[in-house]
Amino acid sequence: MESTHQHGGESVSRDGETPLNRDLWQALVEKAWLVAAILIGSAALGVWVAQRSPLVYQSRAVVFFDFGEQKVVAIEEVAKSEKGGVDLLNTLANNIRSSAILRRAVAAQKLAEHPYFTGGTNTLTEDQVVRAIAGAVDARLRRFTRLIDVTVELGDPKLAQLIAQSVVDEFIKQSGEDRMGVGQSAGQILIDEERRVKERLAKAELAVQAYVRTNSISLSQDANIMSDEFKALSSQSTEAKTERLLLDVEWESAKRLSGDLDQLLTLASVSRAPEIANLRDKLQTQEANVSNLKLRYLEKHPAMIQARNELAALKKTFEEEVRRAPLRIQQQREAAVEKEKRLELALKEQEKKLGQLGVQRIEYDRLQREAATERQLYDTIIKRLREIDITTPIKKNDIRVVEPASFSSTPIRPNKRMILIYSLALGSVVAFGLVWLLQQLDTTIKSVDHAERLLGLPVLRSEEHTSELQSRFGISYAV
Repeated sequence: MESTHQHGGESVSRDGETPLNRDLWQALVEKAWLVAAILIGSAALGVWVAQRSPLVYQSRAVVFFDFGEQKVVAIEEVAKSEKGGVDLLNTLANNIRSSAILRRAVAAQKLAEHPYFTGGTNTLTEDQVVRAIAGAVDARLRRFTRLIDVTVELGDPKLAQLIAQSVVDEFIKQSGEDRMGVGQSAGQILIDEERRVKERLAKAELAVQAYVRTNSISLSQDANIMSDEFKALSSQSTEAKTERLLLDVEWESAKRLSGDLDQLLTLASVSRAPEIANLRDKLQTQEANVSNLKLRYLEKHPAMIQARNELAALKKTFEEEVRRAPLRIQQQREAAVEKEKRLELALKEQEKKLGQLGVQRIEYDRLQREAATERQLYDTIIKRLREIDITTPIKKNDIRVVEPASFSSTPIRPNKRMILIYSLALGSVVAFGLVWLLQQLDTTIKSVDHAERLLGLPVLRSEEHTSELQSRFGISYAV
């Protein structure tokens, strides 16, 4: 018989094994068949789950955003100047999987009629398909890069590849359309103004021709009739009127776009204002500083916090300055109107002085001046429209597809190996827990040591007795 002794209130055998551990081990040995059955059952359940789980395939496309080092040198580049930073990239990743982009992809590929979604039944609506694929499309930014992974997970590998590529293509198209739309509102205003000025120019030129025919004025005598001072005043008046008309266009544009900062920046008088240009340069410098600090410090470092606070303050100041642009344009327009009126008065005074040269020549000069003013304004508007037409198509695209959507014939789910491992681990926990519970509920005496520990009395002698119960039920007991 193996002796035991007390240690710290707990019985310990000579070999250092506690009775509780020995009883649990003995219970495990006795219930080995139960443990094996549970493990086999859990493995079978894991295999069944792995076989029954639907296959899921993943297609991945990688998009690169190249705008960090861009400099704002023209109106069309204004919208690009405020891009940069991790927050912007995360925003772009969210935009990729937005419902607007998904709806464009669904419409482009006619997914509402695809058998994968319809199941061979009636055609679904685009909104229904968008909701169906919203959870399957994901876009995530890679840390410390400008790469965004666009993934689609579906039960059809070809369809997953199709949707992933379509989402990327539609996002690039949408970005291009937005970029082309920068300054488009101001361009439309210029087109409308061009029509009106063209009509006025035609009328002014016809008036000059009709006046010449009616009064038989010799155009060769212009230099001898008009004095140098009258020429200078006439030129200044024409420039003042042209400046005022252009400011009228800018003012009308500013009033229409007063709530949209990006559109306000498309106006030449706003984007080229010294205050805004200076703040834009400071903002770009601070954004570059924040980007450099990110490579050395964590987000909560004092230097990073200070840099971000300065960047936020610059952005706020920049936005406030842009919002004040309409007021500045109005003030410039009012000053231009006053200048035009002053020059018109001076010109009228000069016309009175030149009255002796003939009323006909004065009227002719007035008509010529009006025609020249309309011609100059028309040429200026045409030049501005040509600048938009020429620069917009060659504008660099800041979004590139690094890796097109991939096709994978190997499903990413279910992971049969991990399912089997998890099922066996769960089966082991259940098996050992059940054996421990049965051992705790078992009140029978298993051994002499168990009897001594249970009764608190030493056993003087132990004998095995075989009785009718043992012969029938295999039960033995010690006395």
